[in-house]
Amino acid sequence: KMINETSHQTNQTTARLMEINMTGIAQLVPIALVVLVANMLVLFVFLKTKNLRTAANYVLFSLALNDFMTGALNIPLFIFVFFVPIISSNTVRFHLGFLLTVVHTVTAIISVYHIAIATLEKYLAIIWPITHRLINKTTVINVLLMVWFISAVVGFIPFAWIDKTNRPEGVKYFVGYVIFCLIAVFFFPYIFMIYAFVKIFRAIASGAGQSGTNETKKRHKKKLARERKSIMLFVTMATAFLICWFPWFLLQLLYFLRFEPTALEVPAHVFTLVRYITSIINPLL
Repeated sequence: KMINETSHQTNQTTARLMEINMTGIAQLVPIALVVLVANMLVLFVFLKTKNLRTAANYVLFSLALNDFMTGALNIPLFIFVFFVPIISSNTVRFHLGFLLTVVHTVTAIISVYHIAIATLEKYLAIIWPITHRLINKTTVINVLLMVWFISAVVGFIPFAWIDKTNRPEGVKYFVGYVIFCLIAVFFFPYIFMIYAFVKIFRAIASGAGQSGTNETKKRHKKKLARERKSIMLFVTMATAFLICWFPWFLLQLLYFLRFEPTALEVPAHVFTLVRYITSIINPLL
């Protein structure tokens, strides 16, 4: 009787786990598909339309490539590691889970610095137009390649102490690393972007009363309206990234500080999904 009851409980537990797994897959797959389709459209339009291949738009093309990677790599890897019961080895599962966190960190760093670079380009175009004329496609591509390289290096740093993950010194390394990411990914880029947004909006407001003929004034107002609309898109991107990704980094910090795990379960589940929303918002904008 005891054996039968144990077997029944085991079957119930297995069924429950499979239900959770299927629920997770059902939540993530549609997000991945929307991410892929939206960013594929951006990439296709950029490659198909020659007039869109400006220096500034290379930043958006690269950002779309990064967001596409979210749907093509990040989400499938997440599903494979946590929701598909194929990997029997705990060691392999641990290393893949570790890699998953690293890949997400790389994606986050690339995203925020692309938004910062796009903001910088717009800042130079409006505040320092003469300097802006010196920027060409080659310069932008070199800067973007540097961002991808540095983001990859920073993202993969935790592999240096992967063998110390469960030791006290390993926990200290992770806490320091997450704090570093919070500063590098949020504090410095957002200090600059807030400064740039304020300066740009002030410049647009002060330029609204330009003198000249009615036709000149009309063209100038249209130009300012386009600039205002453009910068609002970057403000929206930056805000969406902050809302979707900051809690994920904060949850990592709380986890390594041994915060009550059960209290983190619901927010961890929510922001596991929410962090991917930026890869939909960016291409739509």
